[in-house]
Order: sequence, then structure tokens, then C-alpha cells
Amino acid sequence: MRRPTVRRSGVRPLDFLRESAAELSGQPVRSLLTLVGIAIGVSSVVVSVLLVTTVRFQVSDQFDARLATQVVVAPSGSDSAPGPEPESAEAPWRQDGVDRVRAIPSVTAVASTVRSQFDQVVRPNALVDPTAIPETTAVFGVDPLAVPELDGDLRGPGWSAWHAAHAERVAIVPERAAAAHGLQGVEVGDRIFISGLDFTVVGTVGPVPRLPVLETGILVPDTTLIRHFAADATTRRLLVVTQPGAAPDVAEVLAPALLPTDPAALAVSRPVSDVTLRQAVDQNLTNLGLVLGLVVAVIGSFAVANTSLASVMRRYGEFGLRRALGASPFHIGVHVLTDATLLGFGGGMIGAVAGEAIMLGVAANRHWQPVIDVRIPLLAIAVATLVGALAGAYPARVASRIEPTEALRR
Repeated sequence: MRRPTVRRSGVRPLDFLRESAAELSGQPVRSLLTLVGIAIGVSSVVVSVLLVTTVRFQVSDQFDARLATQVVVAPSGSDSAPGPEPESAEAPWRQDGVDRVRAIPSVTAVASTVRSQFDQVVRPNALVDPTAIPETTAVFGVDPLAVPELDGDLRGPGWSAWHAAHAERVAIVPERAAAAHGLQGVEVGDRIFISGLDFTVVGTVGPVPRLPVLETGILVPDTTLIRHFAADATTRRLLVVTQPGAAPDVAEVLAPALLPTDPAALAVSRPVSDVTLRQAVDQNLTNLGLVLGLVVAVIGSFAVANTSLASVMRRYGEFGLRRALGASPFHIGVHVLTDATLLGFGGGMIGAVAGEAIMLGVAANRHWQPVIDVRIPLLAIAVATLVGALAGAYPARVASRIEPTEALRR
């Protein structure tokens, strides 16, 4: 007895693509809305991931640039308990010593700083409210050129070598300290009171990238700090900025240049790389990209599933008729699955291109060096296509189980 021959289906993969394209173009509004939704999600992920990569590069670049170009000099044993600075300890930090360091080849900036031994009461005026708790803040003594040479955004004339030589009562108020201690609105020419002494404001300053600790207190000439407040000897620092790559050579000659008679009394060190901070930044940025990607994948899958299921319900009778004319459940299911996959692929393509364009625009606006990994847009397209296929699995199953008699009764 001969087995009945089974005819192979004449439907080719290209036929599924053509039919799906015709179906999606037949309902342009619904298809367009779904594509836009997927594209927005994919572009958000692409922008987030590419910006994470770019920002990570900028953060690492700034870390590396500063670490490679600065050397810090401190008194030996500066980890000991705070105490007043003796007269003999001033020699390395006097202006002539700072000038000798500035004369070293490859040195581009020098800043001498010291902190007051005790925090001081600071007020915007001479009026004293006996019911109020006084605001106290650190006072930092710095040399005349310290703030601009530390890349600080100084607004105002600042003080000169004359002010430092005569220990004049002048001050620079960082914006961060002003906000923390009730000095908002202080301008150049105003007076503030530090422990009862009046100081003329000769400048305000924003961030000080090289030495952020200076943003937390009031800045005065180092000679003024020594005259009117006790300087904490353990906080003496000389920050030396060099040309790229010159820091190790400069570090070798700093101690003899500052204190030829006893260079061992000074500790010279280059800041070590803050690996923990950098890893924390990288991890936070990476987590942000992953969370956004997960949220977008979930939203996109629901959008595709909703569109595909609505299409199946709308074409219920058509699928039943096709089953009655000989179409197999497999063909019906593959057709619906192809619709959903095309939606995911199209949305992924549009979103990837839009995401790259947005990222380039942001990088140009922020003057960042864009870091583009071509694998990210390609991966985003692949994931969007996969999400579309997975989202279309249930509607495809529903369509493949339609019985001709049931469909015709509807």
C-alpha cells in the first residue's frame, strides 16, 4: 500500500515578509505608533549607554589628567594631632620658597594652603543675635595666586602680594561656603565678620577642581591667618601642578628646593589613583543603563504584543478562511510572528539612529569627546528584534489555534 504523498508548502520566507509588510502598511496609524514607541525606548537605551561610555571616559580622563600633573608637599608627620604652627616651621612655605618652586622647569602652578586650627564664627554683618546658634566655618590661608592657579573660577580682583605682605584683612568667599553659612548674596566690596574681625570681600569663587576642600571655608591670605587665627601646622600643603608627565621628576627636587637644610622634614607625594571612586562612578552609570534598558524592553514588548494581538482579533475571520482553504496553523503563526518581528526590527533601527544623533548632539553641546561603540546600536537593534519576536509569540499562538468553523461563526 502506497503512502499518500505530502506536498511541500509553496510558501517561502520572502512571502511571509511581503505579506507582513503589506499588513503593517495596511494599518499605518497603529503600526506607526508602535514603531514610534519602540524607537523612543531604543533611542533612550542607546543614548543612555553611549552617554555612560562617554561620561565614563570624561571622568577617567579628568582623573588621569589631574593625577598625572600634580604633586603635594606636606610636613613629615602631618598625620599627627593638630597643633599650632611654630615659627621655625614657616620657612618652607614662605613666598621665597614658593617662588623657588615656581622657577622649576615644567612647573605650571603652585598653591600654598593652611587651615585654621579651630573653626571660626562667620557673620555677614556685625549684628549678633544672642538667640541664634553661631555659624562656624574653616578658614584657609592661601597665597595670592593659589585660587586662579588651582583652576578656580575667581570672580573679583582677589588679593595681591601687597595684601599678603601686610597681612591685610581681605577674604575670598566660595559659593559653596556662602550657601552653607548664610552668606548668600555677598559681593565684592562687602564686609563679612570672622570671629568679630571685619574682612573686605575681594572676590568670590565657584568650584576649585584641584583642591575642592577650599570650597568649604573662607579664604584669606596665609599671613593674615597666622596673625589673627592659629594655623594648624599639620594642614600645611603645597600643591604643585606640572606639565603632563613631569610630576615624578619635579617631585624629586621639591623637598631640596623648599628646605635645603632638612629636606627629610617634608613629605612629597603624588596622589594615588582613586580606584574606588572611579569604580563606583562606573558601576552607577552602568547600572543606570541596565535599568533603563530593562524598563524599555518591558514597555516595548507590551506595545508589540498589544498591536499583534489587536491585529489577530481584527483578522480573526481572515485567518479562519485561510485555514479552511488549506493554510496550516504553522503558516498562520509564522505570519503573525513575522509581523511582530518586523515591528521590533523597524523600531530598533529608527531608535538606534536617533539615539546616536542625540548622543552626538549632547556631546557637542557639552564639549565632550564622544565615545561611540558600533556594537551598542547593533545590539540594540538585535534586542529590539528579539523583543518583538518574543512579544509576538502569544498572538501567534492564538492565531495558529483558530478553527475555521469558529471563525466563520463570528
